[in-house]
Amino acid sequence: MKRISMMISCLLLLVACQPGSAFKYSQDIVAKERSMLKDIEHTESEVLKLINAGKFKEITPVAEKMEGIVESRLQEIRSTPPPRAKGAEEFQQAAIEYFSYIKSVYTAYKEIGMANSDTARNDAYERLQKIAAGNTDAVKKLQTVQRKFASANGFRVQ
Repeated sequence: MKRISMMISCLLLLVACQPGSAFKYSQDIVAKERSMLKDIEHTESEVLKLINAGKFKEITPVAEKMEGIVESRLQEIRSTPPPRAKGAEEFQQAAIEYFSYIKSVYTAYKEIGMANSDTARNDAYERLQKIAAGNTDAVKKLQTVQRKFASANGFRVQ
């Protein structure tokens, strides 16, 4: 009986800690970001071409498509419960904020495309510049929280 209760205690400890699930969760978040890289590169290239050509209205559908891609990743992150691991909820929240930041870039592009005047377009462009200025902070925050999460759960982030 004592041996069975000891085995159950060890099993519960392993299930509660789940360092493997913490690592997997971290990798899943990274995979979600990486899955968008080709779309991001294509969208950025396309938006730049359209801006240079002065075809602002054509930016809207391009930006909306990318905004939708990012939103779907955000929904996946929100709907996937974080593992029972130290700092998992904080890491999930940091990932949500990071992906929301990415989405805000495409929302700003969309606003540039939807602007009905040069003044409105300039205002939208200024908002985009403010958003872009926060890029380093958004990335650093996610990386810092991810490193803390990894350290607390016994794995390293590459």
